Amino acid sequence: MSKLDFLPEQWRDPARRAVARSINVYHGCSWVLRPKTTARGVENSALIDSMGDECCDRDELIDLAVRLIQETRTVDLSDLCRRESGITEQSLSRVLRWPGEHYRLLTAVARVLSPRLVVEVGTFTGLSALAILAGLGGSGKLVSYDLKEWNTFKDTALSAKDFGPNFEQRIGDLSDEGYFAAQKEIMLNADVFFIDGPKNRTFEPKFTELLIQCRSTATLLIFDDIRLLNMIEFWRTIPLPKLDFTSFGHWTGTGFVALMSAADLVE
Repeated sequence: MSKLDFLPEQWRDPARRAVARSINVYHGCSWVLRPKTTARGVENSALIDSMGDECCDRDELIDLAVRLIQETRTVDLSDLCRRESGITEQSLSRVLRWPGEHYRLLTAVARVLSPRLVVEVGTFTGLSALAILAGLGGSGKLVSYDLKEWNTFKDTALSAKDFGPNFEQRIGDLSDEGYFAAQKEIMLNADVFFIDGPKNRTFEPKFTELLIQCRSTATLLIFDDIRLLNMIEFWRTIPLPKLDFTSFGHWTGTGFVALMSAADLVE
């Protein structure tokens, strides 16, 4: 029995939303009470039980996860430090760290799944793109979307030489129905999506809805930052087989979602 069942039925959902907002405000305010730690990065999160979110079979995703863990252990991205674009020492340390960061994992995903087409949502400085390209090894293509050109980001790791037949950037908002429709061929043909969007409670739900509506074949969605407060409810309510892979990915959260059948993702 819910603690709000004493309320008239028409008041229960608004009351639940009000309570959820209050909890978010509480956690936001608790920033000033952050735990004593020497860690450079600290984010507020929440502990959410799995009740009401157990309808999706995750066995196939777990099988895939085991393969990815083994593959990620063999990934070496240290050659990125010799790039002419000049990746900073701090960025390189992030790229090499695993678990805790997701770059080596992204390379492993590209190796294991051998996708013909990967879509990245959120180019930013390009570190994730370079990790994916390292796994593709010239056998697939990466299309990266952002609202800004790659060379407008400070400390970009990319250079003009990186772009060509196997890598391009497109500028536009994939949560906009018109722009999504214009990119439909890419959305239909991509084998893997890495989604590192704005986490603004709007983009990820809308983009995922549009993707679910247009796809009829299997694909893997990888969401970044699923443990951040703005992403927790979205992640919890995705109506597809999914697996929280944070312990072997990014410390702010890494989530795998199988659109259609996970068994179709790998041979």
